Amino acid sequence: MSLPDRAASPAFEARPSGPALARAEALGPGIRRICLEYLDRACAALAHPDEGREIGIHTARKAMKRTRAMIRLTRDVVGEAAFRNENAVLRDCARGIATSRDRTVRLLTLERLLEGNAASLPEGSFTALRDHLRCDPGAGADSAAAPPDEFIDLLTTLRTCRRRFAAWAPGGSGPGAVPDDFGAIAPGLRRVYRQGRSRMEAAYRLGTEAAFHRWRKSAKYLRYQVEALEPAWPEVLGSLAAAADRLAETLGDEHDCAVLGGAVAADPGLLPGEAERRLLAALVAEEQDRLRRLARPLGQRIYAETPGAFVARLGSYWAAWRR
Repeated sequence: MSLPDRAASPAFEARPSGPALARAEALGPGIRRICLEYLDRACAALAHPDEGREIGIHTARKAMKRTRAMIRLTRDVVGEAAFRNENAVLRDCARGIATSRDRTVRLLTLERLLEGNAASLPEGSFTALRDHLRCDPGAGADSAAAPPDEFIDLLTTLRTCRRRFAAWAPGGSGPGAVPDDFGAIAPGLRRVYRQGRSRMEAAYRLGTEAAFHRWRKSAKYLRYQVEALEPAWPEVLGSLAAAADRLAETLGDEHDCAVLGGAVAADPGLLPGEAERRLLAALVAEEQDRLRRLARPLGQRIYAETPGAFVARLGSYWAAWRR
């Protein structure tokens, strides 16, 4: 499989697709700024979802994942206790709105399966399941009204988290100090890359949905971290970030299949006919297998280096950029 080469395309723009570090900006303040941008984005998406509630939830969860990727860069500097506390806060906030997102994912995944197998499926296949998912109170909610009551506490937690990040004093002597040196983030970058490499091997060795989901999370963290460093060499790191994004999206589609299949297996009433349940399980398994085959060459390209060599290469880009 060949990947699109953004650097070779006339449409490629030498700039990151998300908040990134600036050349003249000290490392600590830059990471703090990026985290604050993401936290602001999450709060705004939940409090004032201009594009609808479901899109707001998706935007907020993505922003929290991006923040968690950034604090993984500073884990060795801020200390394990501080890292674990902030990571747990953001993780629990994202989980608090995951149920609504999962409802939407089940419907969208079913629609993709129906579209991809339209030629071989009998007319009217899975109508009962599709109707049920469409009638699910959270499946298609698209209201931009005031946040529901269950979001109020979550918003309060996120805003409190933001105040802690805003008070972070990089360059000082406190627990949040991050020296203006690539060596401060190298261990965190190495850990995420090494973890992704190990989880890729475990995913294909174990073949379980949980193992592929763990790999997906590592791929997302790597994508967001590389994206933050992208200005150091946009042509190279932009291509790497795009490949990591494609990998994470492929693994995300695989996980969405697991969510749909798991929901029907846990509640057979969603699809009363046994024959249709078996058919859906077969379609889900076939699609998961296809996506796993697509993910392998992507992962092999991204994780081709040893963790040490990968970090050393990015460190050399950083050093040349900051001269």
